[in-house]
Amino acid sequence: MSRAALWKADQLRATQPVLAAPPPPEALPSGALPIHGNQTTYNVNTLLANNIMGCDYFRALYPLQTYHEVIDEVYNKVTHVEPWATGTSRLPSTAFCLLFKFFTMRLTKKQVTGLLTHSDSPYIRAIGFLYLRYACDPKQIWDWYAPYLDDSEEFAPSSDPNALTTLGLWLRGLLSDLHYYGTMLPRIPVPLERKIKMRLVLVDEKKKRAAGNRRQMGAFRAGARVKAIYEDAENDPAWQKQSPPMSKDRDEDRRERRQLAPKPESQKLKALKAFYGDASAHRQDD
Repeated sequence: MSRAALWKADQLRATQPVLAAPPPPEALPSGALPIHGNQTTYNVNTLLANNIMGCDYFRALYPLQTYHEVIDEVYNKVTHVEPWATGTSRLPSTAFCLLFKFFTMRLTKKQVTGLLTHSDSPYIRAIGFLYLRYACDPKQIWDWYAPYLDDSEEFAPSSDPNALTTLGLWLRGLLSDLHYYGTMLPRIPVPLERKIKMRLVLVDEKKKRAAGNRRQMGAFRAGARVKAIYEDAENDPAWQKQSPPMSKDRDEDRRERRQLAPKPESQKLKALKAFYGDASAHRQDD
């Protein structure tokens, strides 16, 4: 079959109804993270989702029933986290088949955290972050990703084993780019996407300022004017200049210190002391 014919067949499959995924457990695990968006494709591109669910390898994963069994399969089989198998645009990768298996298991918050912090393989961690990127409510994605944006563990996310990057840099790409190795990630709402990109810039600026601040720690005094990142429900994160408010306790302590401190003597009092001190000395001599 020619490449053109294969491409047409792929496009036709992309417009067809998605194959039925194995149903999630009837009774969801206690603490299962809600799946945001499409409950059948889990927000995976339709063509990719169809190919995963029709793949022999994915069907061979049906007997795996426990979280730890799937983790072991990731550890033993995954060598990259591209969506497609090396050299093809039709055969889904091992990583994405296992990612889809996790979707059907409806992981709990504790289980997802276990993936993100796993020490055996960066690919176990990467699949955990992909799980969140596809299935998590976009409003919560920053809170999940933020602690790992400077993670220095190296791995090769692509099929090229020499194309190394850090987990932190890879995560930044998941947050800022919709294109991912020939597929599309779920779109983040524009206002939220803008806020996330702003936060990424501010995180880098904050690191630079922290390095500079360490060199001038002696300049920081109570009440000094400072520049810091601030955000709330109505304001996007941004650098703000202000003097931190003095606490009530600190103000009271300062007043007490002023009251207890000895007051400086006036010139007149000093002169009187000097005069009477001299007079007393003369009487003792007499």
